[in-house]
Amino acid sequence: MLKDLSLLIALQELDLKIEKSGIKEKKLSSQIEGERKRVLELEENLLKKKEMLKHIQIERRNKERSIEGIDSLLAKHEEEKYKIKSNEEFAALEKEISQGEEEKNKTEDILLELM
Repeated sequence: MLKDLSLLIALQELDLKIEKSGIKEKKLSSQIEGERKRVLELEENLLKKKEMLKHIQIERRNKERSIEGIDSLLAKHEEEKYKIKSNEEFAALEKEISQGEEEKNKTEDILLELM
């Protein structure tokens, strides 16, 4: 009988260990699921950020090209200044140069914001 009693106690201890292991498994499973969801959210966020970066880089390149175009136009106008004979043409050209420089400054400001 004593032998049976010690076997029952050992069996009960094993049952308790199994129950604790089951509880621990459920807890870990829920933690793993939570971490998986977090990883998925982070991956989605990363994809959105990469897409945003791609669009910003494209826009930045477009602005840089625009600035290059404005620079070449301004250089052309600067050369033309020395070939002009009338004051009216000179004033009109100065106005175009001023507008070009203003447009260039605005574009450079936008470009700085993109960086």
